[in-house]
Amino acid sequence: MTFKDENQSPQIKIVVYVKLWWTIEIAAPFSFLLFLAFAFAVATTTTTAELVFDSAGQPVLNGGTYVVAPTTGPIFNAAIIDSSGSTCSLAVIQQDPGFAFVLPVTITALVRPTFVTTSMKLFISFDYIQPNVCTNNSNWVITKSSNDDFEYVMVGDSGNPIGSSFYIRPYGTTENLTYKLVSCEGDICRNIGVHVDSQGFRRLVVTDGEPLVVKFDKYYGKRSFASEISMVV
Repeated sequence: MTFKDENQSPQIKIVVYVKLWWTIEIAAPFSFLLFLAFAFAVATTTTTAELVFDSAGQPVLNGGTYVVAPTTGPIFNAAIIDSSGSTCSLAVIQQDPGFAFVLPVTITALVRPTFVTTSMKLFISFDYIQPNVCTNNSNWVITKSSNDDFEYVMVGDSGNPIGSSFYIRPYGTTENLTYKLVSCEGDICRNIGVHVDSQGFRRLVVTDGEPLVVKFDKYYGKRSFASEISMVV
């Protein structure tokens, strides 16, 4: 006499055709088939979006800490732009390349795959900010200026606690490992570039013009990298 286990997963036969030379029959639990379907969906998704690589040719980690290093021009920094009474604004700028103190950024997606791809909505924040009177929030936030027509990349905003979203897109050849940051609304994406304001600051802005071309240097805990993002207040 035989007994059937009522909790046993149903078996489904799969016939796999390999170049029409022969067939392979597999009896597999239904849960395993679901896993195969999921794996195929993930593989299909990753083929439509490119991985982002750091300057050493390694995939950029979701939640990893990196130096956003411009390929030309001064290094990044952040500085107080406007200060009046108890309020002030902290902006992401490019500064004198002789400035040595540096700050990396953390690049994070709301979804949790291991590696960053070009299709992911990303949030960027300074890994550390010096104590200042403007903000304790280190997130990058795009803010429309009341003084001109530009949208500037600022640091921290109490009205936007998680920061603005960015995408990383390839720029140039794959071998160069160079990228640009873009800001997207719906299907319309605009570059993150540089604008020299009335005070002479080279500020990061949303633009239809040329992007700021960057590489991503993996950060290993030493704040003395000449090309790193830093903070001045």
